[in-house]
Amino acid sequence: MAKKVKPERRKLPRSVFRQRLVKTAFWIGAAYLLFTVTVLLIRPDSGASAQEEIVEKIANPATDPGVQTFATNFAYHYFTWGRGDEAIDDREKRLKPYLAAGVDSQAGLNMKNMKSKAEFMKAQIWKVEDAGPNASKVTLRAQYLVTGGGKETKLNYLVVPIKSDGQNFVVSDIPYFTQPPKDVELEKASDDLDRTNSLRDSRTKEEIKDFLDSFFRVYANGKQEEISYFTKNVEVPGLTGILTFKGIKKAEIYTNLEDQGIYQVETSIAFGDSKGATSYIYPYYVELTQENGRWFVTKFKQN
Repeated sequence: MAKKVKPERRKLPRSVFRQRLVKTAFWIGAAYLLFTVTVLLIRPDSGASAQEEIVEKIANPATDPGVQTFATNFAYHYFTWGRGDEAIDDREKRLKPYLAAGVDSQAGLNMKNMKSKAEFMKAQIWKVEDAGPNASKVTLRAQYLVTGGGKETKLNYLVVPIKSDGQNFVVSDIPYFTQPPKDVELEKASDDLDRTNSLRDSRTKEEIKDFLDSFFRVYANGKQEEISYFTKNVEVPGLTGILTFKGIKKAEIYTNLEDQGIYQVETSIAFGDSKGATSYIYPYYVELTQENGRWFVTKFKQN
């Protein structure tokens, strides 16, 4: 029986094979590029929207820092006036560059039959409030001297309505006085220090007070490496000679952490300036420990 002869597979010429390979690679790359572009077009650009939101939040030019200088300069002219026609004209000319069109030329002050004079002393920006698109309200704390039947120094809070076009500011309406802000009643922050367990051992007391005397003397005038000699696991930046140590006014020592070898100390330290003309008393909280007969500051806080 005759054997079947398998037909020989036709081999492609190398040039044809390369052409097919190039075409395949081209279409794969094109498909990948099309897929990438489609994904980018569909996906929302969160970065751009976030940037637009930030721009929108800070887009009110009437609250820019420059408005504070503008309001302070305006206050100088607002709180300066005199008597007579010449003084009236002078104040009107000085206020004109600050006022928007249509705002009273004397910014609300009745200059007719004026019986007093005023001299601006100083002003402090109290707050700047956003008052809508391109608008703000600037509250000033102004001090001025009024003369008329005697002299009186006045201290008032003035609200100045302001608008801006992005480059310039104008007073957009008549300024008005407002009540001073209410006093805020805040108590000193409380702590959880137990002050019932005071140190009774007189010898340890004297050791700690002697150590505190040496430590705060170096704290006031010493270099950082000298201060580090007295501390352990804590960095205490010194006063570098800004003030001079004068003495310990008070030192209350507590034994709440004595079982850990730690003593808690509340102390008041007296300092003076270089000439001794001014004195200060500052409170501190420190924790101390003793190792091999030496005392160290392990915690330091100025209250």
